[in-house]
Amino acid sequence: ITYGGDFADIQNSFNDLYRTLFVGLILITFFLVLQYNSFRQTIIHIFTLPMGIIGVFPGLWLIGLNMSFPALLGIIALTGIVVNHAIVLIDRINENRANSVGLSGSIAEATYSRFNPIFMTTIAAMIGILPLALTNEFWAGLGFSLLFGLAFSTLLTLVALPIVYYTFEEKNARKSGEKL
Repeated sequence: ITYGGDFADIQNSFNDLYRTLFVGLILITFFLVLQYNSFRQTIIHIFTLPMGIIGVFPGLWLIGLNMSFPALLGIIALTGIVVNHAIVLIDRINENRANSVGLSGSIAEATYSRFNPIFMTTIAAMIGILPLALTNEFWAGLGFSLLFGLAFSTLLTLVALPIVYYTFEEKNARKSGEKL
């Protein structure tokens, strides 16, 4: 038995989205390696991607929405936003380290100084997405996946990312004689 019609179209659409997500992840990784000239820093950035997705599934379940085509579009859009938050934070940490602030001091100052820009960007994006999520039933999956993903990723980026950065960079800092 082979199924066709709408079922086949839906399966093709999801397959195309999965391929798009995969290509997007490869491109994000490629550009991060070019930007930072470091695989370690790129891995730290890529670590933030699951942080956004962690909030999507429980959030959709909480409001009673199923995973849909628009919700998957929201997850794909979320990857760019989440990586942007990581870039803002890690770039400041690297700048502080270049100015001999020390590893822990660099992380603490960067997290403190970038809290407002990251938080305000998230709030602005969430307020902009809220009308889409509430007014159009078809696009509610996209809106709510972005809303919940942004909320969780922002919280985890500001809390977990500094810990991950310290864990990854501590050994190199000790080897180079950088103060911790």
